[in-house]
Amino acid sequence: MDELILFVIAAFTFGYIGIPLFRKQKATTMFDGSDIDLTDLESRKENILEIIKDIEFDYKMGKLSAKDYQEMNQKYRTEATLLIQSIEEMKDSQKPDRLEEEILRFRKSLTQKSCPQCGNPVLPADRYCAHCGAGIDNSGGKE
Repeated sequence: MDELILFVIAAFTFGYIGIPLFRKQKATTMFDGSDIDLTDLESRKENILEIIKDIEFDYKMGKLSAKDYQEMNQKYRTEATLLIQSIEEMKDSQKPDRLEEEILRFRKSLTQKSCPQCGNPVLPADRYCAHCGAGIDNSGGKE
């Protein structure tokens, strides 16, 4: 009876330890696309590129088989591509719209006065240009 109990315990122990070793797991990636922080994406990209360099070095040194190299290289290159695309999309979305830029330039040109002789910018309250001394007409922006 004792031998049967020991056998059951040993079989359970080997099963508990061995099943995860033989189970085929789906490869997971570090990047799932839900992160918003640009600096986090940049650091992940740098880490992935460093991993790719390490994989290439290990393959050239003979530490990785050709099959393992191909699998790992493709996995991390795909992940790096996704990260780079996400970074570019995030950078593009942070750029102001072209129309908004044009509106800002137009508004700035309306409020900024310049000297009629030398073209240097002057303040709205200035009566004379600080650069050349020409008189400034405060009603229309130019003399």
